[in-house]
Amino acid sequence: MNLVNKSYKYRIYPNKEQQDILDFNMDASRFVFNQVKAYYELYKQQAKELNLKPVYANRKLFNVILTNLKKQYSFLKEANSTALQKSYDNLIQAYRNVGRGNGWVKWKSKKNPVKSFRTINVKIIDNKLKLPKIKSLIKMKYSRKIKGDILTATITKENNNYFVSINVKNSPVKPKNKTNKSIGIDLGLKTLVTFSDGIKIDKIELNKIDNKIKRQAQILSNKIKYSNNWFKAKTKLNKLYTTKKNIINDFLHKITTKIISDYDNIYVGNVSSQLGLKNKNLARITADQHWYEFKRQLKYKSTWYDKTFAVVNEKYTSRTCSNCNYQHKDFNLNIREWICPVCKVSHDRDVNAAKNILTVGTTGIAFGKANNIVSGLGIHD
Repeated sequence: MNLVNKSYKYRIYPNKEQQDILDFNMDASRFVFNQVKAYYELYKQQAKELNLKPVYANRKLFNVILTNLKKQYSFLKEANSTALQKSYDNLIQAYRNVGRGNGWVKWKSKKNPVKSFRTINVKIIDNKLKLPKIKSLIKMKYSRKIKGDILTATITKENNNYFVSINVKNSPVKPKNKTNKSIGIDLGLKTLVTFSDGIKIDKIELNKIDNKIKRQAQILSNKIKYSNNWFKAKTKLNKLYTTKKNIINDFLHKITTKIISDYDNIYVGNVSSQLGLKNKNLARITADQHWYEFKRQLKYKSTWYDKTFAVVNEKYTSRTCSNCNYQHKDFNLNIREWICPVCKVSHDRDVNAAKNILTVGTTGIAFGKANNIVSGLGIHD
């Protein structure tokens, strides 16, 4: 039995008084996030202008800023203190994420349809939720019993519905039965995934919900902005986006759980959605494939259930013959099937790539540019 960190998400049904408290804490958390960010950006600019030591985002500095904000804005003293601290923790993490790549930390808008705050000292009493600063228990749909030690809880408001996501540690997970099978997986545009044994799974079917979103967006555009009818149309549009997100999550969870159950060693090509997003003709299709989320789920589920998972170098796997290692020279995206001129084996482009990904994963050897020449491979999680 493995002990892992997990999250349990439930629908909650706060009454009017409880809703007001939850909404107040969400607004206070957003306010603190923006205010701390504003002061931090000011301190950074001043340090730069005065040639002082650079200022970095850290809890000590942000805690001082929060203390001063409470003196300046008395209403913050009524908010959940942990929620305010977690708010600037989120800000610190946001700056760290930006530091790893390109971009900037965005301000939190009160117009955002999704609002949230995070807290600790959460309890489940008589299948109801107990939160700090709220005396009464909150009704919830306690569909799964929590196993493990509760760490934090995130309260979210989306389309006027309330949810709680409870993070726990030491949650017991029973390992899956061993199958002694290995699989290579190629991620593509025509199909979501292609397995090295020839099985293909079609991409997520989103045409129906996308058409509804398109129609609702047109309805919204014809409304007077910020009128009552505009807000009603906006709410319907947000619900459709939530439905689409749920369809995608359900689809991916079912597929990844099936893969984890059927195979012990799983190897996936390191294709990145950023490559497709740069091509305006492929951007929409690529975004709907959700390759990153697919790999993320496989990674943590393989850890939970004692399976092996690796993302491997897939370069030249489509153009290399999985039978004799001959490499096709001119290999455009429109070539879906080809025959190896050396061994005469007929290949489906995606199945061939998946077979080679399995070879790369099991041998640790990548395909080089020249025919039948191999080079070192970096395998990364």
